Amino acid sequence: MTKAKNGKAVDGKKAAAGDKPEPSSNGKTEKTKFVKIQTLAPANTKLVKRGFVKMFVDFVVKSGSVTTEGLAAEFAGRQVEGRKITKQRVLRYAHWCVNKGVLKAK
Repeated sequence: MTKAKNGKAVDGKKAAAGDKPEPSSNGKTEKTKFVKIQTLAPANTKLVKRGFVKMFVDFVVKSGSVTTEGLAAEFAGRQVEGRKITKQRVLRYAHWCVNKGVLKAK
């Protein structure tokens, strides 16, 4: 391992081979992470008042229980309040809702 000008470690073999992750449409490389599929059910939905999270929670309440994959399939590709909804954003909101007690993971 060697260090680049910015102080971060660089793997010499990867740098020599030119192996770099493909950038997405906005020029940034997407971080890939293994995500456990969870089944979510409504818990305390009174905390959420507006925006995408409200749409998100209303969908879970209407469905009864739904998996994170089902949520990603339902909402990915939409645009809400000028923001594009990606699978990563849906998963981040799902984890936020579980941590705040809005939804509960089964």
